[in-house]
Amino acid sequence: MKARHSRTTAFASKGGAEPQDVKKPETTRSKRARGLGKEEGFMEFSIQATDTDPSSRRKEIELRSKYRHYRRFPTKALQLLRGILVPAILLGGGCALNQVEPAPGWEEGKNHKWWREPIPDYPDPVQTVQGRSLSMRPYGEGTKFVLILGGIHGSEPGGVDLVQDLEDWIREKGAPKGLTLLFVNPANPDGLAKGKRENAHGIDLNRNFPASNFRPHPKSGRQPLSEPESRFLAGIIKQFHPVFILTVHQPRRSVNWDGPAEGLARLLASYNHYRLEASVGYPTPGSLGSWAGIDLQIPIITLELPKKPESPRGDFAENMEGILQVLRRLAYENP
Repeated sequence: MKARHSRTTAFASKGGAEPQDVKKPETTRSKRARGLGKEEGFMEFSIQATDTDPSSRRKEIELRSKYRHYRRFPTKALQLLRGILVPAILLGGGCALNQVEPAPGWEEGKNHKWWREPIPDYPDPVQTVQGRSLSMRPYGEGTKFVLILGGIHGSEPGGVDLVQDLEDWIREKGAPKGLTLLFVNPANPDGLAKGKRENAHGIDLNRNFPASNFRPHPKSGRQPLSEPESRFLAGIIKQFHPVFILTVHQPRRSVNWDGPAEGLARLLASYNHYRLEASVGYPTPGSLGSWAGIDLQIPIITLELPKKPESPRGDFAENMEGILQVLRRLAYENP
């Protein structure tokens, strides 16, 4: 580069025109101004150096090393900003979308009595959101009532099938002496018709009960018992004061309990050999177990069936004897 510059200067001093294909060397400032850290800058310098210097490759490497921060710094900075800002924007937007204004009378941190509206009386039958009939069918003449539910989540049809098989058996054989069994199945007919967990309003009925841990949410409702199906179940509990509740779900293959039901849960698990769970491992605000089991201290078992039975009516075969043993114990216990 230095020799070529000297020839160019000498030629110009003799009064001749400077050749058009000869370029003057750039200063460091001009190189930075042109963004020589970019790939095209390296290529341009490489061509100039190759014409005049056999060690151009070494100089090109040195130049790349010297100006590498001009290319990399903006990229890293943008990646850092993107990693911070994008999650913050998404999280903030998600929180804003999930916030629901609490209904009047909602007081956080108190027991179920914080809900000032009275629990409605038991109506039978009742219409779901889409006009389907929802009714309770009693069997037996005992003074102690047991509530048995299936299909509170419409996407769990196995529970509906098991409760239907159990109801058919009780209709034929009769309820244990001293008990009256109250069957509500399916508890979410609209969701079952569409294979969806929620009801026709998009509300998870098992998050819509007036438990002390209820939280307003688009999936649990603006207030407890906002749905006809949950009001129907709450009215049954209010009127009959069941001594035990069995609700059948899918697909965890477990026996979960709330309230004073551990002994009954262990009895059932000893027959069906399902996993015992004192907790499902995640919060369940506004659930039937939270309200009836924890707040009202009614023994409640959530029987979680497997995703698919091993054989036709396999769920019934696995659980029938255990459920009957639980009912017999309830029948012989003191009121």
